Amino acid sequence: MAGAPSLLPMQAADAQRAKQAEEGTEDIIYQSAIPGVENSITKDADKLNVWARRLQMQWLGEGDAGRNDLEHLNARVKQRVRLQHQKDVKKRSNQIRRELFFWVIWAMLLALVLESFKLQDSFQYSAKVRQEILGESEDLLEGVSTREGVWEFLEQTLNPTIFPEDTSDPDYILRKNTMIGALRLQQTRTTKNSGCDIPKVYNKIIPACYPSLDDTPPSQESFGENRQFVADEMKVFPITKHVYIFDIASDLNISSANKALNDLKAQDWLDLESAQLVVRNTYYNPGVDMFCSVQITFDFQAHGGVESKAIFRVLGTQRHLLAVVPATKKYFPPDAYWDTALLTAELIFIVLIFICLLAELRWLTKHGPTRWLESVWHPTDLLNCIVLSTVYFLRLALLNIANEHEFAPKPFEYSDFFEMAYYVHLIQNMLGISALLTYSKLIKYLQINTRVSALTRTFMQVRTQLFGQVRALAHALAHALAPALPPALPPALPPALPPAIAPAFAPATARALPHAHLP
Repeated sequence: MAGAPSLLPMQAADAQRAKQAEEGTEDIIYQSAIPGVENSITKDADKLNVWARRLQMQWLGEGDAGRNDLEHLNARVKQRVRLQHQKDVKKRSNQIRRELFFWVIWAMLLALVLESFKLQDSFQYSAKVRQEILGESEDLLEGVSTREGVWEFLEQTLNPTIFPEDTSDPDYILRKNTMIGALRLQQTRTTKNSGCDIPKVYNKIIPACYPSLDDTPPSQESFGENRQFVADEMKVFPITKHVYIFDIASDLNISSANKALNDLKAQDWLDLESAQLVVRNTYYNPGVDMFCSVQITFDFQAHGGVESKAIFRVLGTQRHLLAVVPATKKYFPPDAYWDTALLTAELIFIVLIFICLLAELRWLTKHGPTRWLESVWHPTDLLNCIVLSTVYFLRLALLNIANEHEFAPKPFEYSDFFEMAYYVHLIQNMLGISALLTYSKLIKYLQINTRVSALTRTFMQVRTQLFGQVRALAHALAHALAPALPPALPPALPPALPPAIAPAFAPATARALPHAHLP
């Protein structure tokens, strides 16, 4: 055993490697690069490196987990965004469907309201009555310039178209347009020497002046030889005016009507103080179930002369509305089904107008006027609601007038249909504005269709090329059609100048360049 090698150094090396391996399982230990340095010198550095390495490895491990969590979070966010986008698209689609459905119902109800006025028939009816009353004499109406001309027009032109020669004539009895009530002559007068001054230098030659109605209020004084013509009060909202009235019964023949007119003329019913004469009468046609109110106005100007005009306004019965007025229900009984359905549709329309008005006001209050004005459709809808609210306010006023109106006057009584026809005229104009505002929203809803939007964008992008192609096509057609057109005449040559003065009028170029070879 004396020559055997010792195992102690090997055991010590194995123990050291085992210890290093055991420590390596926990941490990676810093190894000094300088051989022979004692462990006591590098002890603190080894601890610091071990701590830093441990934190680095921990950070790397948590970083991988964090990256995994971030990717998972991004995926969840994308999914939530996609789901929210789908919900928004679905919500917007449902909103568009509801809005489109609301608009379709609105447009259909508005069409029913417009149909109840029978606009096409009313225009044709008024044109026919105008032709029967005036006809070729409309030029004569515009040519009236004096008081004597007014009397001649009434007697020779207007009365023969209104009153028959024989009231028992079958053709007159069975006529389509029947006059309802009397023919009314309504005069408005001024007061002489009121509202105008005569210079003293002209007092002897100008005894009186007659002002315009714009400068002085209408006269209320009685006039005539025996003060037999007395002013009547007439309520014209918002004032009360005084007028002088004369009625001619509708059951007279032409001779009796002209006699009454001549008696009135003999009493100087129209004189220098007459400022305006209004002639009114009303016709009814059961074929179209409409009234036509006629008004012919003669304005006696302060500067002299007469201005005349004629107005023909149509009033439909609208039985579905008159059915709710007790005074008119007996004259115009409604249809049991159609008029009831039409009245129900109008009530639904009123509810929709109220809902739309509240919705627009709430949107305006919630988002403010700046955002409200960003879209043109919000002001359009609000204006439409205001217009239609005004329409139904006027229709309620019209029903109130109809409740007190006499629809069956006696032949010598005048019943004023013109006031109601005036309201109907305003309502029709407002409904025309509402129809324009309503059906213009088709532009908005057409943009929902992607194909229409794509076509619009495509056209806007290539509009320059399209117009260029149109111009090129027009130019080619002009050249192609040129041989077929007759040749244009050559321009006429100016007359030759005398040789003595010709050089003075020679072209400037020729005088400046005498050696130039001109053709």
